Amino acid sequence: MSRLRVLLGTLLFLAASLAHASAEDFLGYWKNQDARGLVKFLQVKVERGKPMVRAYGRCQKNDCYWGGVEAMAFAPHERADLEKEANAVGAYFGDANAKGILILTPGSRRTLNVELFAQFPKSDLTNVHKRYTFVPAPELEGK
Repeated sequence: MSRLRVLLGTLLFLAASLAHASAEDFLGYWKNQDARGLVKFLQVKVERGKPMVRAYGRCQKNDCYWGGVEAMAFAPHERADLEKEANAVGAYFGDANAKGILILTPGSRRTLNVELFAQFPKSDLTNVHKRYTFVPAPELEGK
């Protein structure tokens, strides 16, 4: 229950503090500035009008593709135009080896702040909460 409170508190804080973001602040290919991070690369795109997140990162023994999932966009008020006013994107990844929630928010100077809440039940990392800064990675386009 306390992890849920932390997650909800983080979302509320982000929604209040980032009222001037838009979809353009999230779209594209991204790489983690921390080469040892649990999440290595992200792609954020809009597909059929819905935000999608693809992730690549740590798995049981090596790095692997986490998959692509439909994400949720968040805005500062109920009737917001998410393409123009989204200030956070949330994505859930999960399988038998790991489960994780990624919360993406725009950073300063064309960066992306990524918060990871994850469980790795079959490894030494049981429950983790990490924060990372991602930078654009145009070299990943088409991969």
